[in-house]
Amino acid sequence: MQDLEFARVSYQDLGFTMASIMFVYYYIAFYTGSNFIGSMGMLQIILTLPLALFIYRGILQITFFNQLHVLAIYLVLGIGADDIFVFMDGWNQSINLYHNTADRLDVTFKRAFWAMAATSSTTCVAFMSTAISPIMPIASFGWYAAIGVLLNYVLAVTLFPCTLMVYHYKLYGCCRRMPRQLEKVISLTMFFPTCHSRDEGVYCCQQ
Repeated sequence: MQDLEFARVSYQDLGFTMASIMFVYYYIAFYTGSNFIGSMGMLQIILTLPLALFIYRGILQITFFNQLHVLAIYLVLGIGADDIFVFMDGWNQSINLYHNTADRLDVTFKRAFWAMAATSSTTCVAFMSTAISPIMPIASFGWYAAIGVLLNYVLAVTLFPCTLMVYHYKLYGCCRRMPRQLEKVISLTMFFPTCHSRDEGVYCCQQ
């Protein structure tokens, strides 16, 4: 009976976990205005868990793992989404300050790097402090959560800038055209392709 009740509660919690993942995914996609960024951002967050498990069991040789460790998914969901929002805010705020993409990314990266480092390091140290607990589940969870937070930060400063550049150049477009009918009307009086006046559109069209 105890095993059956435990299995029932575990399946119910799994449903809540999936709902949380979907909510965070849709919110990231809504906030950034891109399903691609939402999907890659969620993939980045989910990848944190198996990578953390590899270090936890393969390198640190900690074999204890129970249902408490699964709760780390909520932790990385929150911190991972925050890191994406910090990076995107810096990117969007620099839209009218730099016309060169390299300069925009450089400034955004430096700003987000230290902001995310401050939040991730404090959270990581907080969980590492639980490693001194004599209670094995708490101590092992502290190590697993700390590794997850650290890896989430590493992916946020390596994988997400690449995702943003792919979106910027391949999906958003350096020179995104206006609707076809409006483009025909404007092109009658202009000698260069019409572009949205966003980011590098005008400069790209002139080139």
